[in-house]
Amino acid sequence: MVRSLLTTRLMHKWIVLLSLAIVTKSARAETAENPSYASAGLAVGAGYTVDWLYAGVEVEGGYALSERWLVHGALGTIGRAGYGTTSNLTLMFPQAPTYEARAGLEARGCHSIAVCAYAGADVGYRVSTGHENNTGSGQGVLVVPRAGFDFGLGSRDLRFRPGVELRFTNAPADSEVPFAAGLGITAEVAYRF
Repeated sequence: MVRSLLTTRLMHKWIVLLSLAIVTKSARAETAENPSYASAGLAVGAGYTVDWLYAGVEVEGGYALSERWLVHGALGTIGRAGYGTTSNLTLMFPQAPTYEARAGLEARGCHSIAVCAYAGADVGYRVSTGHENNTGSGQGVLVVPRAGFDFGLGSRDLRFRPGVELRFTNAPADSEVPFAAGLGITAEVAYRF
């Protein structure tokens, strides 16, 4: 009788511990599930990488190496979308496209399934078709540190990823400048799989 009571209590403790372990693991898995993603979105910003204002589209993806780390890749095109001074600014539909391909690492942390943040850096190459006053080569290395948020859009898999990125290149819009920098914002819709 004592032995069966001890066995029953021991079994009860094991069941409780096992249940807690399963609940904890499933809660952890819910935030880490489907960490790889594909996205499409817009990029806008300012900088001498395209001679003042730029706008364009990007297609990105991330492949999960672990719960926190991803390999990130992006293909995009940006074009000159404005010029002039701040008091006499001319805006236009993006012209003289620059094509970019880049890859790097991304780190992501989540507070919940609905709210995550990311940061990363990419290295790539860009090729520009140029524009009227472009005296630069239009081709060169591109380095892009970036950071942003990853919000759930009512489901675990559909996401909104606003972000900010810096762009550094050795292929500026003018050959008199050895390198160029730009600051931009991105807005993407992503699907996690």
